[in-house]
This record gives sequence, structure tokens and C-alpha cells, in this order.
Amino acid sequence: MLALLKFMRDFDWAGAEAEFKLALELSPSAADIYDHYGWLCGALGRHDEAVALIQRAQELDPMAHRADIASALLRAGRNAEAVEAGTRCIEFEPGYARGHATLGWAYFLSGLRDEGIRQLEQAAALSPEASTWLAQLGQAMALVGRTEAARGALRQLEALSRERYVSPYHFAYVHTGLGEPDTALLRKMNLAP
Repeated sequence: MLALLKFMRDFDWAGAEAEFKLALELSPSAADIYDHYGWLCGALGRHDEAVALIQRAQELDPMAHRADIASALLRAGRNAEAVEAGTRCIEFEPGYARGHATLGWAYFLSGLRDEGIRQLEQAAALSPEASTWLAQLGQAMALVGRTEAARGALRQLEALSRERYVSPYHFAYVHTGLGEPDTALLRKMNLAP
């Protein structure tokens, strides 16, 4: 827990890494430690290490870390492998929205944009309460030039935000896809009108 706090709250990456290493010495079969240490390595651009750590986490506890390997492979630019990992993930659990979203981005970044959008649509349909998937779908729509669909996602996010909290990051995803970096930044900072 101390490693995660140093990593995600304090941005003390050296301190977090020392704590992750100590935690692995004390609990060498704890999947969560490998997974979270992999997140740190990925954030630091050490993608090969991240993939290896997250693969170990998945070996130790496949259910708890089922989409993280596909995500790590995406961040490493290993899109074809991410498609394979994402496919295995949703074959194992077809109703897992994050698995569909991750597979969607793997397809999208591999150039199979229509299939990527279909998977993102599936993620949004499986988990309509999760504004993350709607936002990512809106971003993908914008990136392929389906501007009205992307603006529709923004309208849906606005409507949701009147009922409950919607992260400013989710609006920023869509604005980024639309090529509106200033609005995205203002949204991210929660300063946009």
C-alpha cells in the first residue's frame, strides 16, 4: 500500500519502486504487487519490465488482472499482441466492459478502426453507468471523422453530469479526439464552461 501511495499520490517514483521491491521480497507470490509495480514501470516508460511484471501478476491471479496485460502491451506499442491478449480476456469473460474497451483500442491502434469502434460500443453498452467507455467511444468516433457522433457523446456526458459526477478527463478524451486541445485542457482542469 505504501508503494501505491508513493506512486499515485506523492509522485515519488523512486520511493515507490523501493517499496514495491521490498513488498515483493516479503510477499513474492502477491499478484497485486506485481501488477501495481507493472503500472509504475509502464508510467515510467519501462514497458518491457511492465509487461513482464503484469504477466507474472496474471499468472498468479488471472481473474484479478485479466485486462492489465492487454493495456500494458498497448502502452508498449505492441498492438498485435494486445489484440491477442484482449481477445483472450473477452473470450474468458464476454461481459467484461473494460476488456472490450481495451480490445477496442488494440484493434483501433492496429488500423482496424471499425472493429475497434464496435468493441468500444460494446463496452459502453455493457456498462452504461461508466462514463469512461462512452468518453473513449466519443474519442474514437472523433478520430475517424465521425464528428457528430463524438459531439453526441459529449451531449450524453453533459446529461450524465447533471445527474452524477463525471470526471473532467472523460470530456477531455472527446475534445482531444476532436482536435480541440485547449478545450480538452480546460475540461481536464475542470475550468471549461
